Amino acid sequence: MFSRNLHRIKLVLACLSGLTAFLSGAQSYAGLTTNQAHTKATFIREMQSLTPGVNWFGLKLELEPEWHSYWRNPGDSASAPIFDFDLPEGVRLRKIHYPKPSRFAIGPLWSIGYGKEVIYLFEVEVEEGLSQTDAYQVTLDAEWVVCKVECVPGLYKFEMPITYASESTATTEYQKTFDLYRGQLPATELIDVSLSKKSDHFLLKADPIAFQDYQDVFAFHNGKVSNAPAVRVGPGEFKFEESNLKSKDSKPDQFLVTYKNDKPSAVLTVQQKQRSLLMMLGFAFLGGLILNLMPCVFPVLALKVYSLSKLASQQKTTAIVSQVVYTAGVLVSFWILAGLIVGLRSFGSNLGWGFHLQSPWFVGFMLVLFVLMAFAFLGWMPVSFYRFSGMGQGLTEKKGHVGSFFTGVLAVVVASPCTAPFMGVAMGYALSQSTAVVLLIFTGIGLGLAFPFLLFAVAPGLTAMLPRPGAWMERLKKAMALPLLGTSLWLAWVLSLQLQALEEGHGHYEKFTEARVESELKAGHPVFVNFTAAWCISCQVNEQVVFSSKEVQDFFSENKVIQLKADWTNRDERIGAVLKRYERAGVPLYLFYSEKNEGPEVLPEILTQAGFLSRAQELLKK
Repeated sequence: MFSRNLHRIKLVLACLSGLTAFLSGAQSYAGLTTNQAHTKATFIREMQSLTPGVNWFGLKLELEPEWHSYWRNPGDSASAPIFDFDLPEGVRLRKIHYPKPSRFAIGPLWSIGYGKEVIYLFEVEVEEGLSQTDAYQVTLDAEWVVCKVECVPGLYKFEMPITYASESTATTEYQKTFDLYRGQLPATELIDVSLSKKSDHFLLKADPIAFQDYQDVFAFHNGKVSNAPAVRVGPGEFKFEESNLKSKDSKPDQFLVTYKNDKPSAVLTVQQKQRSLLMMLGFAFLGGLILNLMPCVFPVLALKVYSLSKLASQQKTTAIVSQVVYTAGVLVSFWILAGLIVGLRSFGSNLGWGFHLQSPWFVGFMLVLFVLMAFAFLGWMPVSFYRFSGMGQGLTEKKGHVGSFFTGVLAVVVASPCTAPFMGVAMGYALSQSTAVVLLIFTGIGLGLAFPFLLFAVAPGLTAMLPRPGAWMERLKKAMALPLLGTSLWLAWVLSLQLQALEEGHGHYEKFTEARVESELKAGHPVFVNFTAAWCISCQVNEQVVFSSKEVQDFFSENKVIQLKADWTNRDERIGAVLKRYERAGVPLYLFYSEKNEGPEVLPEILTQAGFLSRAQELLKK
């Protein structure tokens, strides 16, 4: 099979590319246009000024006859273009769009790309409120390759000065060009698609309507299927040759279907393995239940135990209502968090579990609250504040129930720095589903968290097992100040990190980027990525108990494992996007890459030193 020699051919082409580039001596010119070997490249924009909302930019390549540039999956030769933006504060790159490609042969190889002319489109989002008097600059560092038989790389840094206007401004001469190329972008996305491995090929299945008047079908990456044209074997079925490459891309398998008569193309996303909603609800409940054992919840549990000790002298009805109200506080808090996450994600924000702790204002508020609560338990605050903080004391019919509700709210707030086993999987699943499913999953976690105390409402007779109130309760109350003061110190540390520039490449870690992972894997180095945050207690426990231990560090050193850190202490959309890709609603997330495996291994949220070393050694031996 010819594909077995594909790697050798690519190496030859790469050598030709470097030699040709050296001989051509491609020149760089100041401005927004550069003439390089066989290519004229121009950085263009649709509007004269930046305006709030979506703005469109593009890189236009005009090619000499018989020369080609490339799509996101370039095919068997050359490489996809690389675009690196440097944007002003308040401006972010939302998406890179590739127009409809064509397939063409270079000898026995199949390549995917563009001839004559192409515009790569960049969708940029601009915030409101930028200064209308300041001058801004949009910088694009672009690399591309053009091929005929030999291949020539292009490289240029475009620097575009631009102003800001609060309302739409005049268009440039390229507006019709943008309209034309936007019309080539996928108009629909179908997800009812399957890709199955057969003996010597892959079979793609989709609704036959997706292939009416089709022109071609392209894979987004060639880690599974080859770049040769697919063979249609049924109304909604295509057979692809198997690729000899191994993909490290963890994204879902996707295909682009192009059509005749300038009909907009469509994206087919292979349906992922379906998880049972009932199973995910079970995971959610177990995760919430285990959350009671996590260190971040201990201060509130200590307060709750203090309040429970008073129930022994109360009527059964009062005890039942107290626990039901506590559960209501937990559930309402989870519903509010779910609504915020779903609502803000619909606007493009990659938020997840514990997102509110990314705000220094919120952390500062929690710091003050816990200090005041500790002082109240030590008797250094007025009784009225102690009652207001609602930790279950003085259970009168009104204030006691308000206190129980507030305790439930506080339990959710302080639980958010921790992620329990089962909980991360359930939340990641929820955030890829409908709003109704999100609410169900969050309700399951809330019921798990409240369950130990809800038992006193379901079985009120349990209150008889509690010790009777006495002088010992005053000593217990003062002892409860210790976990509160400890939590206050931790919050002060988190706040200090948020208020300074975080240096992610310190200690035994270097800063995480996806490009860095790819380059290290190409160099043959295993990679461990730690997605963490200062406010994530689960993360900090794993760091101290497992990753910072001498045994694990010796293992990393002996096996030349590169350690990368993705710090989510402050909000970072790039890290949020990776978490979403791995169906995680928050940190921790641990990825272990090895060149012997197709993709990274996702490790559990809670680890032991022995368990981590055992699994890591297995992955390196595969």
